[in-house]
Amino acid sequence: MLLQHRAFLALLSQYALHGYSSEEELTILIISDLYYHLHGELEGRQITPGPFRELLYFLLEFKVFEHNPLEQLQKTFPTTNGISLFDVPHIRAELGVDLWNDSDWKTCKEVAEKMLDIMHRANLMKCQVDAKLCALRSFITFLSVYTGTSSYKKFDLPDEGISVTTTQSAVRCACKSLQSTINSLTPEVDKNEALFPPMSGQVELLLTVTRILFNHSRQSKSSRDLYPVIVLLMKTSSTSTSFLFNLMPSSPALKQPVKSLLVLLLSLFEFIYSKDDMKHGSEDGNMFDELSLLSMSLLPVLCKLAESREYSDLAVASMDVILKGFLPSNAWVPILQKHFHLQSILQKCQNGALLCTQVILNFLLTMGQTKEGAKILQSANIFAFIKVLLSQMSLDVSCLRNSLSTQIKDLNIWGLGLAIVSSLNHSMDDDISRNSVVNSTVSFLSGQFPLMSSYLSEQSVYTHQSKKRALLQKPQTSLSALSLTENILALLCILAKYHFPRDTGMKEVDSELREIIIHLLAFISRGIARTGDSPNTNSPFICPPSVKEEMVLNEEPALIRSKYGWFRFAASSALSTASVSGPPNAALSLVIRHNSPGDSHSMKQTRFTEMLAVQIYRIAFLIMKFLCSQAKEAVKRAEELEFLDLAHFPELPMPDILHGLQDQVVSIVTEVLEASESTTLDEETERVGQLLLMTLETSLYMELCVSQSCGIRPVLGRFEDFSKGIKAMLHASEKHSSFKPLLRSLSQIITLLYPGLVQSNNLI
Repeated sequence: MLLQHRAFLALLSQYALHGYSSEEELTILIISDLYYHLHGELEGRQITPGPFRELLYFLLEFKVFEHNPLEQLQKTFPTTNGISLFDVPHIRAELGVDLWNDSDWKTCKEVAEKMLDIMHRANLMKCQVDAKLCALRSFITFLSVYTGTSSYKKFDLPDEGISVTTTQSAVRCACKSLQSTINSLTPEVDKNEALFPPMSGQVELLLTVTRILFNHSRQSKSSRDLYPVIVLLMKTSSTSTSFLFNLMPSSPALKQPVKSLLVLLLSLFEFIYSKDDMKHGSEDGNMFDELSLLSMSLLPVLCKLAESREYSDLAVASMDVILKGFLPSNAWVPILQKHFHLQSILQKCQNGALLCTQVILNFLLTMGQTKEGAKILQSANIFAFIKVLLSQMSLDVSCLRNSLSTQIKDLNIWGLGLAIVSSLNHSMDDDISRNSVVNSTVSFLSGQFPLMSSYLSEQSVYTHQSKKRALLQKPQTSLSALSLTENILALLCILAKYHFPRDTGMKEVDSELREIIIHLLAFISRGIARTGDSPNTNSPFICPPSVKEEMVLNEEPALIRSKYGWFRFAASSALSTASVSGPPNAALSLVIRHNSPGDSHSMKQTRFTEMLAVQIYRIAFLIMKFLCSQAKEAVKRAEELEFLDLAHFPELPMPDILHGLQDQVVSIVTEVLEASESTTLDEETERVGQLLLMTLETSLYMELCVSQSCGIRPVLGRFEDFSKGIKAMLHASEKHSSFKPLLRSLSQIITLLYPGLVQSNNLI
């Protein structure tokens, strides 16, 4: 085969030009020259590019003396299989080297012995590598079991196990070792194959010790001591991923280490994103900037990996976190436009060529929450994509009542699709192409409206079931289900704004929908345990944490810490019980539970319970916004007709429902502002305060509309109660200038609803 190689034939032609006539003589001469070239290569003198270099690569690839890798038994511990690279005794016997002293090959025996010695040393090196890999895998397995399923106290070791200092030192050592291996790799994949197995073990070790480090950090309030280690981890993992990505097409053996590196990167991004002090409280202001630059340099590689079925979920999930917390839109938009083939990703998603559709949709939702990202989605015809994707699913009313995993998955995808549409409308609200987005939204929702209405109807059934039925069924809800309810209401607000479904001949459905929404509002309004009630009153609502992130949040201390309204009520609602069962998609399910008088744990407020409360108030605000738009349209119609036709006036909530919601808002805002010693609130508390004040304002406008349109007389004593509460709230808000614009707007509707209240009490 060597003599027939094209490079060998080329050398024959070249040597013939030098006057050698005999082909046998030419062949011997070329082989002799090749030998000396190979000898020089072994001594460190590289063969220059040309025919002899081609023959070298041919011989390396030929592997005539090596064991066939397919014949090697693939066992957990490679050193036990007894297979080496070269069977030196067999080769020696086949060549008969020991008999060469008595033949014409005597002069070549030295070369043969040197070859066999090199083969023997190669076997020793492989044995050493296999032994190290075996030990490394055993150590990784031990660490995983020790830190994952065993208790530190059980081992009775000092420092209750592996100390933070030791863990950080292990991370640095693992990073240094992996980086050294990466630096030793060359663009020629064949030369690297022996390094791939130990490198894969190094990546697994780094991932394992990093997880231990993160577990330590979750038990600590501050993560500042981790800054240098986090930067080192990010540098090592990002540079390793980028380098191996370029080698991967030529070597399938790199798939597993690249996948492990992606898991490590995703863990890093999620950890940093969850730590506010790492993003905003660093003493070294350049630390987060450095992490942002590293993530930006990695983004093009992640864009390429996103197109692969094997890596798409990890790559896209990492990109999602990068867009959320590491880079501004003006930094990532140009990169995505150049490297992220969105149309190809959407096509593969539709065809089922990518593993996790939900991960892709979450990423699209993140993109849609910025104007620049929304424009990219619009140009990719995102509405058509979502419509086709949802058409492939079995979405009907039955899936709202069934807890089968396949139907829950379809329902989650449907919810994400609605969330993307909602985010596009919000992001493009002030853009010149807003009308195009609205038209596409109305067209899309015309096919989704029946299911949206049915979904809300199911929740209305749950919130108005009898106590006996609630005790038997014990349904529960989740944050994701509440988020879906919010997105449906946000889209209904868009439909109401653009006169849909009134203009499409669906007046009966419109009326039924308003009744459903008012029922939900009534549930939110009456859910409060009123002042003076026992803190352990029966909870008609269960929403325990259902995913890992929510469970972590349920262990973190509360930020707002209000004792009123749904902030108080959600604390007992979030208690998980093993007996709870039912469809997790029920978005405001009612169940009566009894707590013993001494059950103080039922009032444990956490970050999760506050998120639950805020989510419910977001729903309340959207309900008020929807009903106000309906009332506004009805009043406008009455002005055109010059009379109020109550027979065709939309269903609106009774004043007592609105009063319950108003009392909650006033109590919460007053308490939070009075508890604040500073003139500035933290960003999240301020956002919640603004949401509650806007909810209060819309409820007052709705009360004014109901009282004037329907002629309902004021509730006895309401003026005094409201006056007392609003006066305390406005007094507490005096030192918080950020609320002044909202309070001015609020004073206008208070003046209309309660004439003389503002002026007589000198409130504003």
